[in-house]
Amino acid sequence: MLFTAAKDEQNFSRDTQGTADHSFRGQPRVYLLVDGLDEVPYNQRASFFDLLHGLTTLNLPYLSLLVSSRYQNDISEAMCRPTKWHSISIVKSDVQGDIRLYMSEAMRTHSRLSSQSPETKAAIMTRLVEKGNGM
Repeated sequence: MLFTAAKDEQNFSRDTQGTADHSFRGQPRVYLLVDGLDEVPYNQRASFFDLLHGLTTLNLPYLSLLVSSRYQNDISEAMCRPTKWHSISIVKSDVQGDIRLYMSEAMRTHSRLSSQSPETKAAIMTRLVEKGNGM
């Protein structure tokens, strides 16, 4: 809704600010999660970056933003100006460890997985952990 309100505008305007304020007003805490910023079509990213920057300039004390993305140069550059976002990099090897831990527990407790042969379990683990590329 906010992106629709902002995407055709040159700058983050009072109309978009009003949309944000109207949507969030009265909420004790608002967490806005943008997952997969890299999946926004390249030709629409500038508008989306403007929207995110505009939200930060509202200085709404009850609004927290979390944006996730694979690394891409244009996104990295846009997220460094004019507001400096805090960046947390996720290392592929850490993700693989988490996937391995989760799948080990799932294979132990899930009825369909726990009944599989050791070979099948090993194949599943290899496929998800090593060939999943951290996804």
